[in-house]
Amino acid sequence: MDSGAQCYDKTAADLQENIVVKRDKITGTLKHTTGFKAFGEGEQDGNFLALALPADPDVEITTEVINGKSGPVKVGEERFCVYRITDKDRQKIKVVYKKGGDTVTKVYTLTGLKLKGE
Repeated sequence: MDSGAQCYDKTAADLQENIVVKRDKITGTLKHTTGFKAFGEGEQDGNFLALALPADPDVEITTEVINGKSGPVKVGEERFCVYRITDKDRQKIKVVYKKGGDTVTKVYTLTGLKLKGE
């Protein structure tokens, strides 16, 4: 995402820096963030990854953090998602694009991320 992109009550620059998505890997630095109101009680502090998920309007996108706390989430018209990352070595990001009868699934490893502490 562009560093100035609004991600609910934060900007992408508030959350991360130097994020690169290449093939099946995501690298860069996730800043420690506090009071992120887009997440529920007990989940508002930590490291968050914001990804733009561009696609045509008729493409349905679902995404999830594998080994995360919640299941798949449908991406809305804004075409981005913010993920709370707690274990970069065990968690992965899964994105599923569906259009008509066609489905494309992408899974990204997070081991190249740096998670900044408090």
